[in-house]
Amino acid sequence: MLPLSTRDRVPFTPPLWADRTPTPVVYLTPASAYGRAVWNRAVMAAGAVPVNAAELALALRDAVRDTVAAADLPWAFGVLDQYAAFLEAQLAKRAARTAAPAPADAPPAPSESPALDAQAASPVDEAAAAAVASAAEAAPAEAAPPAESVAFLEDYARLEQLALANSPRYAELNARDRYWWDVAPLLAAQHFVAGWDHVTAADGTPLVFRRQPNGLVPAELLDQLGEGVWWSIGVKAIGLTQISSAEKKS
Repeated sequence: MLPLSTRDRVPFTPPLWADRTPTPVVYLTPASAYGRAVWNRAVMAAGAVPVNAAELALALRDAVRDTVAAADLPWAFGVLDQYAAFLEAQLAKRAARTAAPAPADAPPAPSESPALDAQAASPVDEAAAAAVASAAEAAPAEAAPPAESVAFLEDYARLEQLALANSPRYAELNARDRYWWDVAPLLAAQHFVAGWDHVTAADGTPLVFRRQPNGLVPAELLDQLGEGVWWSIGVKAIGLTQISSAEKKS
């Protein structure tokens, strides 16, 4: 569930900072309806157009069918199906991690997927968004999966490169999708970060939080956090902009 009020501040510690002492905490403000509209306008003004993940997957499948030798198509489609199952598993793991009760003395942890309701704001579907969210919120101490269990990812990467080189349609959709995930989190961090504690620059000096006169956090200040850090903060903030189906009906 989302916080009950846009006045609530949601604490979030980026995974890359989880082992720091004292633990850095970034505070995010859930967006109001107007705040969501302003953020969406900024994303669109930057030329970032979300891509429906089902459309992207279909374009990849079409590209693979048109470029891979007929004898290899069963194998290639098997790799694509395995990757789709992988995305669904990421969604299931994310949901289980969210549902599991935290110990009473546990520090605040990311409680929502950055896009379990992504279609409320964009046509990016839940499975793809959950995979992105899982990468942004995964616990650093979580054991890496056995190499053989993800070996198909290398095959998927090769098929994707083949599709990018031979299918203008897939290349265009892929570029749009990547651009959205580059731009939207940065703008979300600029709009919805409300402050932080124990945050330092790369050289170890305390980083003072500030906003510009227009109310946005300066991009150059976020840059000092590191790309992987501000990106995970932005993805978390995107999750707080979403309205669930139940909340829409209430």
